[in-house]
Amino acid sequence: MSSNEIDSIAAESSKAISSVAQSINLLFPGIRRSSLRRAESKDYACGIADLNHVLTESGISKEIIDVIILSYTIKTKHLDNLAEVLELASTTHLGGKPTPDNTKLPESDWCDLFTEKASHAYDEKAKMMWAKLLAEEINQPGLFSKRTLRVLGDLSSDEAKLFEQLCAWSVELPTPEGTWLPIPLLATNSEEKYAGGLSWHDVASLEDAGLVTQSSAHGLIAHLEPKAEGKIQVNGHVIMITNHFAYAVEFRPDCSFTKTGCELLTLCDIGVAPVNWAELIESRMTPWRAAQMQTLH
Repeated sequence: MSSNEIDSIAAESSKAISSVAQSINLLFPGIRRSSLRRAESKDYACGIADLNHVLTESGISKEIIDVIILSYTIKTKHLDNLAEVLELASTTHLGGKPTPDNTKLPESDWCDLFTEKASHAYDEKAKMMWAKLLAEEINQPGLFSKRTLRVLGDLSSDEAKLFEQLCAWSVELPTPEGTWLPIPLLATNSEEKYAGGLSWHDVASLEDAGLVTQSSAHGLIAHLEPKAEGKIQVNGHVIMITNHFAYAVEFRPDCSFTKTGCELLTLCDIGVAPVNWAELIESRMTPWRAAQMQTLH
C-alpha cells in the first residue's frame, strides 16, 4: 500500500470521526465533556453540601433529604456514564461504509431510549459497546432497532461475555442473494470446549434474551457436490472448504442468530477463535439428505 493510499484512508477515517462527533453534538447537546465525571468532582461535593443545608433550613426531615440526595447522586452518575459513552463514540473508528444520506440522524425516540440504556453502563466494556453502537447508527441510520437497544440494555455482563464468545465461534455462509449470513458453531467435543467453544447448554440464556434460536439458520445449508469447493467467510476473510468425498455433502447449522443477534454482531469480532475453520466446517459435513432420500426410494 502506497503512502498516498495510507494518507487517503487516514483522511477518510478522520472525516468520518468528525462527522460522528458533530452528529453527537446535535443529538445530545450540552452533555459531552462538561458533564464528564461530574459525580466525582469537588463542585459536586460542594453542591451536595449546599443542597443538604438548604433543605435542612427549610425544615425537611433528614429521611426525605437523604432520598433527594440519593436520587440526585444516581442521576448524576447516570449522566456521567452517558457523557463518557458519547466521548468514546465521538472517536470511534467505524468499520462499515457511511450511508449515502449524510443528513439523516436517529429519531428522537431512538435517542431517548439510547440515553436511558447507555446511562446505566458502568463497566468499560459496556460503555465501549454502547459507544460503537451509537457511532455505527449515525454512520448507517436504521442499523440498530429499538428492540436491540432494549436487549443490550438488559444483558448481564456474563451474558454479554457469552455472546462475544459465541461470535468468536461463528462463521459466515453465502446466501442465495449474494450476502453473508453469520452462523454460530456450537462445541461438539471436549477439544472444542477446551478451546473456548460453547455448548447449547452454555448459551441457553442467550436464547431467553432473544439473541439465538435453535432453528437451523432459516433453512440455509452449505451444499457441496463430490470433490467440489465452497466458500465461507471468517473475520472478514474468505476461506475455501472442500468436499473430499465421492458423494455430495452438506453442512446444516444447529442454531442461528436472531435478527436482534445479527444486529449486535456488528459490535463483536466474528470468527476469531483459535481453530482451523476450513477443517472444522469440513469435519461437520454430512451426506446430502436429498441423496439419502433418493437412495431409500
